[in-house]
Amino acid sequence: MGLRDFIKKGTMVQERYEIIRIVGSGGFALVFEAYDHKRDRTVAIKMMETMGFKNMDKLQVYLKRFEREAMLIARLRHPNVLKIYGYGMHGDDQIPYMIVEFLRGRDMSRHIDECGPVHASRVFPLFLPILDALGQAHAHGVVHKDLSPSNLFWKNPDTDQESWCVLDFGIAYWRSAAARLTAKNSFMGTPRYVAPEYALTQKVGSTVDVYQLGLVLVEILCGAPVVRETDKLQALLAHTKKGLVVPERMRDTALWPVLKKALSANPDERYEDAHVFAEALAQIPTVNLPHFTADEPTCKIQTLP
Repeated sequence: MGLRDFIKKGTMVQERYEIIRIVGSGGFALVFEAYDHKRDRTVAIKMMETMGFKNMDKLQVYLKRFEREAMLIARLRHPNVLKIYGYGMHGDDQIPYMIVEFLRGRDMSRHIDECGPVHASRVFPLFLPILDALGQAHAHGVVHKDLSPSNLFWKNPDTDQESWCVLDFGIAYWRSAAARLTAKNSFMGTPRYVAPEYALTQKVGSTVDVYQLGLVLVEILCGAPVVRETDKLQALLAHTKKGLVVPERMRDTALWPVLKKALSANPDERYEDAHVFAEALAQIPTVNLPHFTADEPTCKIQTLP
């Protein structure tokens, strides 16, 4: 028996939140739409799938990671980070959950699949606040470590309330955390978006996020990932051996030197954090940037040792 069998429509959480339906899943969690009877609003409830776990040591790690994610989101409190309203344990089975804002819109992975690339003049005003949010995280000693289009959400698209927000701090690094939750020499992340130093040595710093944000920015602008290999090993090799490829026409734009720095194979040569990356991007006149596509000729953006 799992969460899908246990948490049904009409289930009450905290005698306040009424479950309406499942709206998403991923990893060891389900996300439900729910109605907050106290505040008269729709919320989302992310619940961890703990039922049926046989490896108790592994379960404890996931429980700690889930709790820490809730603490991180609450600590950041940035308008471009998913808002959290509460955290607790549900029922006799003590199922961990967090209450977060209910998002209306789509994640950027889905947007790219359905709508293709987005021009820089539209992207930059939405992307720069994301960099500010992650710059604030970096100032708090937090590195997201798993940034990809699926972890950026376009809220209320095509309205005057539209914005992007950062999702899923589930594997984030927190410098002040009492315990390391990712085992030494183990890898957690999405191979297409992993920074070279993390892939090779699990070294973590704010420049890991800068690298991933550079990859995400190119993907949104051209409508296809920079690393297109679907095999995990080949994807990792693209970061650590082969080098990255981007639309060739980017070389003739003001964006090129900024991307080269953000996507350097050497973390010491990148922007030191998301705030510094944002300062560089803000100087680029987007009106002069062309529209890019997924099928145009490409070139390498970096030379790996």
